Amino acid sequence: MPCHAWPCPGLQKRAIAWPSTVYDVMRAGDSGPEWRQDRAKWKQIYDILRGELEAGEYKTGYPIPSLSQLEQTFPDTARNTIRKAVDRLEREKFIHAESGVGTFVRPRDEWEPTDE
Repeated sequence: MPCHAWPCPGLQKRAIAWPSTVYDVMRAGDSGPEWRQDRAKWKQIYDILRGELEAGEYKTGYPIPSLSQLEQTFPDTARNTIRKAVDRLEREKFIHAESGVGTFVRPRDEWEPTDE
């Protein structure tokens, strides 16, 4: 069942497969994911967030976590690194930002993913 509170209470650790690699994502006070050295960190964050969107963890029209909340999720990661991942999701029309309001999930039929 998707959780729309951030961070999700009781959610500790889970694996996300995207595109064919498993990312261990830790939440609720853990030290964050273990980063691969052969892939840029922003791309790994993009993969994690895209996987969550595709898994339906955030409903259409609902907000995704703010940059500040994502900074807590991904400790020791620069805000610009997280922003780069979020910007790519926005370019691919997974999400749309409303200035001063938040960033929201678009309907699936509007998504335009690119596979790099």
